[in-house]
Amino acid sequence: MSVLWLAPRLFLNEDTVPELLARRTRLPLQHTQVEDMALVAGIKPLVLRELPWEGAEAQAEFFRQRGLCALLRASEKTKATSTVWLMAGRSEAQVGEVAELMMGGLPTTQDHRRLGSLLGYPPCCVNTFCEHPSEEYTRMEQAAARTRPPGNPWLNVLDPWVFRLISWEPCSFQCALSATYADRLEALLRPHFRSFLQRTREVLSGARLYLHPNVQLTLEGDVWDDGFLPRLVAPTARDREGVLPLTPEDEADVARALREVRAAQKVTCSEGQIFLDGRPWARGFLVRFRG
Repeated sequence: MSVLWLAPRLFLNEDTVPELLARRTRLPLQHTQVEDMALVAGIKPLVLRELPWEGAEAQAEFFRQRGLCALLRASEKTKATSTVWLMAGRSEAQVGEVAELMMGGLPTTQDHRRLGSLLGYPPCCVNTFCEHPSEEYTRMEQAAARTRPPGNPWLNVLDPWVFRLISWEPCSFQCALSATYADRLEALLRPHFRSFLQRTREVLSGARLYLHPNVQLTLEGDVWDDGFLPRLVAPTARDREGVLPLTPEDEADVARALREVRAAQKVTCSEGQIFLDGRPWARGFLVRFRG
């Protein structure tokens, strides 16, 4: 089971699930393109991504034609998936160091910290990631706990499949260093993608009810006393880029969450649990990104 429900799990009829498919699948800009533009503009020092072998050389050549160093390397991990690591940056020495780290498999926390530094990630965010490198839920929950609402919408990476400007998980959703990077990137993109950025910021500004990386709801409503009064409730996955990678179990959990949260008058969170109208409901937390 993907979600730790506090009440018995109920499967819904399939008529709720098609709402998940009413999503924006064709965006004018993808996150990887944003990374490329940030690198070329000098905002980001280096990019690292895993690509299929087919087309990887063309991507490396894209960077080389712009005066950047680019390497392709296959590790034990990528050999098993028929993919390759692409590393590109302004410093040949740094690109080479990233290649060595990836070939070594990043066995130590020191290796993770060094990689994060080379990629230009804020040290505070790298350090908090290294505390729980394999526990995404814990990292997101702790980032939420460090945030005094409202959080910065551009730092809302709770669902990494939704378009975002930053490439890392922030230590909090108010991290100053992450916000500075996002502001610089937004300024770079605004002349060409103003309406898209406005729409995306609006999407990221909704309150987020987080039960699982694949089971999240976006809420619009009012803050009242110690809780949130939802007026509109939508599946966050509706705003993901590209194909919706949800399992049937995740779809059922999202459908159930939609029905039960929409039926509630008030949503509250305490000590890692979500309450609907005062009734314990599920493990999770709520983050507000709008004042």
